[in-house]
Amino acid sequence: MSERVGLEWREGVALLSLQEAGPRGRRLGFDAGLRAELARTLDAVLAERGLSGLIVQGADGAWPVSDDPARDYDAKAPLLRDLAARLAGARVPVVAVLGGVISGGGLALAQAATLRIALDDAVFHAPEPALGILPGGGGLVRLARRAGPAGALALLGAEDGVPAPQAMRAGLCDVVLSADTAEPAVLVRALREDALPPGRPANAGLADPAKALSTIAEARAKIPAGPLAEAVQRAADCLE
Repeated sequence: MSERVGLEWREGVALLSLQEAGPRGRRLGFDAGLRAELARTLDAVLAERGLSGLIVQGADGAWPVSDDPARDYDAKAPLLRDLAARLAGARVPVVAVLGGVISGGGLALAQAATLRIALDDAVFHAPEPALGILPGGGGLVRLARRAGPAGALALLGAEDGVPAPQAMRAGLCDVVLSADTAEPAVLVRALREDALPPGRPANAGLADPAKALSTIAEARAKIPAGPLAEAVQRAADCLE
């Protein structure tokens, strides 16, 4: 259907594979070209009456990641936040299989999925604070609502990223699996048999608003001095 978004159907489940495919080794991430192809693919997939589930993964296991994080959030349509909203509002379960570095557009789309499965080699990373910006596309807000503000702030303050096992404990993903265990055939069967574990609810991190506010205060106190401190403090202001 497209050059950077692969589509395969398996027993009513649509399997989307996102390809980096930048020229001369460039990492384009979720640039306008990939966003447009993903939007067209979602139009076709979500219109299928027999659709029973949607699996989104990176081609060759790794999700696209940009060498310029701001590129994922540029103003060219379709916007990243609109794609994330489509996944969040899908009428069928959406499973994100997360491998490689998950940041920028990958983080935004992952937090919109029903179930977030991280491969054991995945690393969650937020490069934006080092550039004086915050993750966009609704990714930071969805993450804070789902994992709690403390989990979101911990990601922003982790200069080297958060490995999958630690990410699961922080609420950045729901489960960590090996690549063999998360093989598409296994996931398709589990989707059709309703045998997948439940994902963390979209607003689980805000179930107790008073507690959420107190965790922001606690997280503020733990923000280390350094080049990221100002941006992470600004993120805490936004989350409050």
